[in-house]
Parts: sequence; C-alpha cells; structure tokens
Amino acid sequence: AQAKDRTALRTTAGCEVGKGHDPWKGLASAHPSFCALVPARAGHRFAVSSARLGLAGPPLRGSMLLLLGSAAALLRTTGRTQRLVLRGEPASGPGIQVPRNVLGGDLECCCANVGGSGIGTGFYRDGFCSTGVDDAGRHTVCMEATAEFLEFSASVGNDLSTPMPLYMFPGVKPGDQWCLCAQRWAQAYNEGKAPKLHLKRTHERTLDHVPLEILLDYAVDRAAAEAELMVVDAARKALEASFSVL
Repeated sequence: AQAKDRTALRTTAGCEVGKGHDPWKGLASAHPSFCALVPARAGHRFAVSSARLGLAGPPLRGSMLLLLGSAAALLRTTGRTQRLVLRGEPASGPGIQVPRNVLGGDLECCCANVGGSGIGTGFYRDGFCSTGVDDAGRHTVCMEATAEFLEFSASVGNDLSTPMPLYMFPGVKPGDQWCLCAQRWAQAYNEGKAPKLHLKRTHERTLDHVPLEILLDYAVDRAAAEAELMVVDAARKALEASFSVL
C-alpha cells in the first residue's frame, strides 16, 4: 500500500477520488469496459494536484449518450479487431492514434487472449492498449490484475470480474493483463490500490493523466524501461553537444 500523504492524481467525473456518493456508479456497473468516464470540460488539465479533486461532470444524459456511442463504436469494429488479433497488430484507421508507448517506442501487445477466451484486451479488442476518438475512457494502461484491485474496482461500481459477452468482455481474473482506463488507474493510485503495469504496453496518452515518474514505481518492466531511457538520454545529450560545437 502506498503512503496516503503523497501527492494525489486528479480525476474527472466517474472516478471521483473522494468518499461519498458517486453519481456515475450506475453507469460504470452497466458497462465495466468503458468505466463510465466522461471527457473533461474545456480547460481542465490532467496533471498532478496537491489535493484530491473530483471535477463536476456534464448532465447524466450526456454521459449515457457517450456510453451508448462507445458501445456502438466497438460493435462496428468487432469483425476487424478479431482479424487484427490474429495478426498481432494494433488497430489502425481514421480516428485511431499512433500506437506509441509511454517511453516513446512502439506500443507492444498487452494480451491477445485474455484468460484463454480468444478475446484480446483493449478498447478495440486488438490485444493492444490502443486508443482513439471513440475511446473516451482512454483504455491505455496495460495492468496486471490483482484480487485487491478487482475488489476495489467493483466497490466503486466497475465490476471487471463478470464476463459480458455482448461487449466481447471475458471478465478479468487475478494475474490477467488488461487495458485499464487511465483515470481508473489514477483513482486506484489515490486509494493505494493501483495494480502493477507494463510500460512498453501502455499507450502514451496515459501521460495525460499520470506522470511517468509515478508509472515507473508500478512498472514490472522498470529495469528495462530505465535502461532504455538512459540510452535515449545519452543520445539526446550527444545531439545537443554536436550542435553546441557548430
């Protein structure tokens, strides 16, 4: 468990970090894959905050439309994503962002066969933590599920353990790797329940919500990531030195 006096991460409606009534809890339980998250209002930044902040969200009607729209987007791509899983390639196409991880390299596969179900993780069910314009919840963190985290997630209205075939959701068990919403991970971090994660399999858009320094503390591939960052830093310094002598 992490110390409770450390800096907390800001989350938006649906991932309220404080205690009390969560108006989005019903939406989260209705669709665990999408976390019932809503976009931040204009001007909000997802940075580290020194206080626990829960931002007011839009009306419930707007959130329900977002939820239904996300489900429709997934169903539209079902056939294509199943083929992508077989090829081991991240989703691509209009509105889908470049598959780059938080270290700046190519995004690696998180899990193409969750729990032996034949279903890949990720918003597009391509096995990668890919994201795009349809993915309002930002399913970008490749986590390793634990019983403690799954219990916590269910307690805040996001039951990840129960399969939902309608959404190609196989259910997540301890030890499974799954693409989690970045804000859900931030919420779990604030409560000392954050699961471990894979940096090379975590999409760079996660950095909109959580700084790399914090992600490193939970990374199962930290040693390899730090070695890679050292190489990049050395290359940057060499490039800067070459410009200084011109």
